[in-house]
Amino acid sequence: MIPKRILIVSNCAWSLYNSRRNLISALQEQGCEVLVAAPEKSYTGDYQHPPSVQFIHLRRLSRKATASIGNLLLLFEFWKLYQQVKPDLILHFTIKPNIFGSLAASWLKVPFINVVTGLGYCFLDGWGLNRVVRLLYEISLRRSRKVVFENPDDLALFYQLQLIRKGQGTVVNGCGVDLHHFRPRPPAVRMQGKGSFTFAFISRLLNDKGLREFMEAAGSVRQKYPQARFEVAGAPDSGNPAAISSAELLQLLINSDVQYCGFCKDVRPLIANSDCIVLPSYREGLPKICLEAMAMAKPLIVTDVPGCREVVEHGVNGYLVPAKSASALSLAMEQMLLLDAAERAAMGQASRQKAEREFRDEVVVGQYLRILGDAMGIGWVKTQPQCEATSRRQTLEVTPFEKVSPLRSER
Repeated sequence: MIPKRILIVSNCAWSLYNSRRNLISALQEQGCEVLVAAPEKSYTGDYQHPPSVQFIHLRRLSRKATASIGNLLLLFEFWKLYQQVKPDLILHFTIKPNIFGSLAASWLKVPFINVVTGLGYCFLDGWGLNRVVRLLYEISLRRSRKVVFENPDDLALFYQLQLIRKGQGTVVNGCGVDLHHFRPRPPAVRMQGKGSFTFAFISRLLNDKGLREFMEAAGSVRQKYPQARFEVAGAPDSGNPAAISSAELLQLLINSDVQYCGFCKDVRPLIANSDCIVLPSYREGLPKICLEAMAMAKPLIVTDVPGCREVVEHGVNGYLVPAKSASALSLAMEQMLLLDAAERAAMGQASRQKAEREFRDEVVVGQYLRILGDAMGIGWVKTQPQCEATSRRQTLEVTPFEKVSPLRSER
């Protein structure tokens, strides 16, 4: 039997490497030929995958908003790509592939699946762009074999807005987390001194991630509890309309007691050196940083919004707070500070157990294999979850994406 050719499209190769490499490996284990298409500038030799995954450069795909002519050129690029590659199935991630890639696939009658990992500024913002995006989603998703969401609220909203038909949507447990790679470990360094307590914000630096609320709450808590420390890790995301600019970030950091750690490829040392991970986001798909922190047995403070409320059981492995409220966030931080060490350790252990039960890679990969297999009429055998000691996939040893030029047109 000729191997199934699956094309995965995203606006960022890094996100595919960081969040989907175990899914790609699982597809290859099922005998599929996997190709990845993303913008060239989002590719470096650092995010790599075995055996060689064919990487296709998308010249017109940008994360920034573009004029109508730019979107038409992108639509043509998708149409040309799909004609040349002739995939058996396309898996679209991120908003522009979900819209323009789906339109091109529909015209060519190529089966496709869409993954909506979060609704972002277009749905948080209530004006014109919001309505345009909704209309484009409604048109582009009509022929989708399945629309995958990472939390039930996003699925319910798409049904409510009639953007998808009944039974077309489904929910997976986020992108999953590797329980071997992210596991409890002692801090690499403890320079704060005895009795100190560190809250960490690790995210893209966007207004809708709640960075301003974190900074304001940090100032309030620090006044009452001098032993409290606060860290921010992440980089400004200029391609996102909700981005905090470098100048704004500098202004926020001036006269604050928050330590800025910059962008970190490997967040494990930051998580290990922290006592609590904080994400006061306005809305999420299902935040990967929270899954990683849970796997490393850390308590969380997150907002009671779609995507965040799925990872925290209030009072069990952390606290839920209202969105956009620095005062509520500071109270939750104080409450976390005032817990004794045994209570915080119990919260951390509850986080780890929840990650093992609901969010480990094997669970999420199994969900995707079922969805993709159903779309192609294949009853794939799913790998049975294993205990932590034996769950590490050999496929995590990484080698480069193989760039392909020109595109192959033959099967």
